[in-house]
Amino acid sequence: MPSPENPTGAKAPLGARPPDSKTPLATVTCRREFSAAHVLASPSLDEAENRRLYGPCADLHGHNYRLEVSIRGPIDPATGMVVNFSEVFEAISREILVPCDHKNLNADVPFLAGIITTAENLAERFWSILEPHVAALPGCQLTRIRLHETSDTTVDYRGPS
Repeated sequence: MPSPENPTGAKAPLGARPPDSKTPLATVTCRREFSAAHVLASPSLDEAENRRLYGPCADLHGHNYRLEVSIRGPIDPATGMVVNFSEVFEAISREILVPCDHKNLNADVPFLAGIITTAENLAERFWSILEPHVAALPGCQLTRIRLHETSDTTVDYRGPS
């Protein structure tokens, strides 16, 4: 219904209230897991150099990755949420899990073609794919991609700047 604040009467998406100096901000994190195989190899190195640099990771091997996506934004007083988690999980599933889960990252995932599939490069690529989705959420900002390659190794990527 039209009103002075909303002359068209259009429904605003969740989280559409613009932040002001009194709006509390929070960071939310959504976590998903996927399994994938890959080979670490630089095309600028020969096989012996790749094997020396990457060791056993120069052979095809797999990981059970854990991906964390952190988003900062205003807490909407009408919903109590920064963003609806289900919307974030849907984007992660569609954009990252469906293409990557149970795949060979080097051979089966077009958006990874031509990169060395280190956890660092994966985190950066995942950021570039998810950031436009987060930026479309009013007042929200992607603040971190955390990728656990193993229980002992984790990469945090906080954007290009």
